[in-house]
Amino acid sequence: MSKAGKKRERDRIRVVLIGGGKGGSSILKELSMLDHIIIMGLADNDPRAPGIALAESLEIPVWQDFRTMLENPNYDVVIEATGIKEVSEEIDRVKSPSSVLIVAEAARLMMLLVEHHEELRNIKWDVERLSAIMDAAQEGIQMADNEGTILYINKAFTWITKTKPEERIGQNVFEVSPEGALAEVLRTGKPVFGKRNMVMNTGVEVLSNASPLMINGHMQGAVVLFRNVSDIQKLSQKLGESREVIRNLKEEISELAAPRYTFDDIVGESEALTKQLKIARYSAKDAYTVLITGESGTGKELLAHAIHSAGPRAGGPFVKVDCTAIPLNLLESILFGYEKGAYTGADKRKMGKFELASGGTIFLDEIGELDIQLQAKLLRVLQDREMERLGGTYPIKLDVRIIAATNRDLKAEVNKGKFRLDLYYRLNVINVELPPLRQRKEDIDLLAAAILAKKNARHQKNCVFTSGALQALQDYDWPGNLRELENAIERAVILSETPVITRELIQVFVGDKKEHRSFKTLREVELESIWQALQRNGRSLEGKKKSAAELGISLATLYNKLERYPELGKDAENRSGF
Repeated sequence: MSKAGKKRERDRIRVVLIGGGKGGSSILKELSMLDHIIIMGLADNDPRAPGIALAESLEIPVWQDFRTMLENPNYDVVIEATGIKEVSEEIDRVKSPSSVLIVAEAARLMMLLVEHHEELRNIKWDVERLSAIMDAAQEGIQMADNEGTILYINKAFTWITKTKPEERIGQNVFEVSPEGALAEVLRTGKPVFGKRNMVMNTGVEVLSNASPLMINGHMQGAVVLFRNVSDIQKLSQKLGESREVIRNLKEEISELAAPRYTFDDIVGESEALTKQLKIARYSAKDAYTVLITGESGTGKELLAHAIHSAGPRAGGPFVKVDCTAIPLNLLESILFGYEKGAYTGADKRKMGKFELASGGTIFLDEIGELDIQLQAKLLRVLQDREMERLGGTYPIKLDVRIIAATNRDLKAEVNKGKFRLDLYYRLNVINVELPPLRQRKEDIDLLAAAILAKKNARHQKNCVFTSGALQALQDYDWPGNLRELENAIERAVILSETPVITRELIQVFVGDKKEHRSFKTLREVELESIWQALQRNGRSLEGKKKSAAELGISLATLYNKLERYPELGKDAENRSGF
């Protein structure tokens, strides 16, 4: 859609209608003919109401319970056409605060005056009752006969135009407002919608809708309804502010995630694994702070999900923060949030990850990468269970469980002065140390079977391992652990030209047994993997994006590793290996 089209879409008034009886059906019919109106839905508890059938024929959504319809805040005006006081009161209670409620009497009258044939002859109007109803309307109303003599104005007319009734009633519209919508209808006999003009001698600009009043096919006058343009602009501004609040909430809600794994998703029966899982299951029973340690690829995030799912906070949010994937200058604001005006560009208040995790769990992955200054703030959260947003002036109480993970030796980091000792003790209430795959070789067959089933489903294949392929998996030391095992099996499934995965196909990715008797360090493997990816894809931005995707890490993490390993600098392009 073009920019102009989007602007027209924003400028249209979104209306929902409650009541599909005779009156509501008439209002619906007339509203559906107006270009500047979008009918978002109609609600009536009687499925046989005429308005329901009309709405369905116009492909307008229908509800039996108007409360359900009003849960969606994307509307500007609610028209109540049932005439039931209790319904009107309930609507006013549950509707969006930014919307306008037009009650049945005013809605019916305005539509009758704007669009419907109103018999003027042989009718004696109850002036007091009519005036009371019309004076309840927020829109200015003015009515004239065929000659242009003004017969009536309501109170809103005087408020908007600052014109007294005696200055208008009895005057001729062609003299006092010759350029207005009412005069145009009397001249042409055709309805006018969305006309903007200045009210003479007032300096007030209005937006008007006007229609002829017809009896037996003959025009007997005309009526105009209008609102002050500045009021509409204020309403639009409020609507815009409300939509901004909704957008902010949507952004914050999108930060939340339900846990994806449980202990049932953790495959393995080795003593090394079951010993650690026993500790993890125990820690899940209460809101203990847990530190998960282990090499990269051992399944630390999966275990964090499982601990959360098995605990009393399973119904709360699970919020993950990758401390390596976020630049240090942004990490504080992301963790703790900020107030409007806290820094240049902070044009709104934003909740941090700790607040979003309230009632649930926050998972701090790669906690060993956390800047020493932020470690002090995290220590306060652990000690006092409170924090302050950036630019904030008061503490915010927190109800959140913390699970941290690292592949670093935090004790060694403490000795180097890179990690606070007091924070280490606070985090290390319960430590679960996941063993590397080379220390749980007895689990490889189970893991390979589970991974193969998942990859077969993804790639719509039916592959099986030969005994030689399984032996090749057993012979390899898996410095990349579960992540490397999963990648190797997936590549074998993709490249296999038959349903059988052979030893030779596995050795394409892991080599033979002799080559891996003396395995490389994790640092060496990581260096070589990154270097090879950069060799294949180049060092342009697009090349680095492709490399990050192949390595299963974010672009920010790749940049962090390039900074951490000077061996991967531009001079590394000419190297043959590490």
